[in-house]
Amino acid sequence: MSAGLGFAYTRGGTNHTFSRALTSNIGPRTIESRYWEVFARKMGTVMGKSVATVRYGSMEDTGFFEAAEEHLVNSEFAAVRRLYDFAISEGYEIKWGTGKQTGSFSVSALKMFQKSFISVFTDGRMWLNFGLFQGSDSIEEFRSDFAKGAEKIFGISLPSDLDSKFPSLDIKDWSPKLEEFINLLHELVSHYSGNDT
Repeated sequence: MSAGLGFAYTRGGTNHTFSRALTSNIGPRTIESRYWEVFARKMGTVMGKSVATVRYGSMEDTGFFEAAEEHLVNSEFAAVRRLYDFAISEGYEIKWGTGKQTGSFSVSALKMFQKSFISVFTDGRMWLNFGLFQGSDSIEEFRSDFAKGAEKIFGISLPSDLDSKFPSLDIKDWSPKLEEFINLLHELVSHYSGNDT
């Protein structure tokens, strides 16, 4: 399977390939594989990337992990996989994206704001999606707590205005602190669970 978003699906009894050449005009389809079942809703754009919403199961058939393994050393790949496995174990929503150079997955909590708080790319870079969290007191309080936690864990300094900020961290910077970061995400989602605006 090639890097990025790619897998097989069945429509009208005919097998097709759901690949990188996706557009926003593709409608919902049932997707089947030996590992997982997903529902791909009408294709949209998240930060300029085609995405399919995936709720359960193994995503290895998308090619993301295959591509990541080619880019990363073993310890870095293990960190990406650990972060993904944590998100799945917590019941978080995964959205898969493709770009010109790298594939990605973004993580959000279904019962909390419906926005992705991080995006991880096949080269190991992780985006902190502060710019998505604005518009209400509760969502901006979450963003503030998220930013303070990230600053403390990663030893970074963030601007006070985060409305359009999507800072990124190299995997060499975030992977040594992964378990602390996972604990932060768990605590934040537990605290803010139930907020959907």
